[in-house]
Amino acid sequence: MLYRSENSTLPPSQNPIPERERIKKNRVSLREESDKPNGGQPGHKGGTLKRMDNVQERILVYPDKELSADSEDTSDVTCPNCGKPIPRSLFDEDKLRQLIDLKDKIDAHVQDSVLMKATCLHCGIEVSGKFGPYTQGNVNYGPHLQAL
Repeated sequence: MLYRSENSTLPPSQNPIPERERIKKNRVSLREESDKPNGGQPGHKGGTLKRMDNVQERILVYPDKELSADSEDTSDVTCPNCGKPIPRSLFDEDKLRQLIDLKDKIDAHVQDSVLMKATCLHCGIEVSGKFGPYTQGNVNYGPHLQAL
């Protein structure tokens, strides 16, 4: 009886175990053998997205919220360790990531997100914000641009 899922609607997980092993053994790689190590090779210049200069918006990322750079919010941040207040004026710029996305019209909107950090005056712990899901690398494409 033919149980192979390679040419049927039967999913591979439904193959009997000996059949799965036989299929694995028969697989042949089409890549040629090489003495080079896996990964990037010495001398190869890597590439990454470059930061843009025409930034339309600057967001400061605090532990409790994100604020526009021109925001007048001076409320204190609560230390997650001891619960005491940390004035926003104590926070310094730590890391910067850039998000390039589309806004209302087909025009790139470049936003700098600046991670803010400070040291709690009461317990000495370093407190900082966290970047959002679309700002995981140094330069990122936003959800609208990714959708294209």
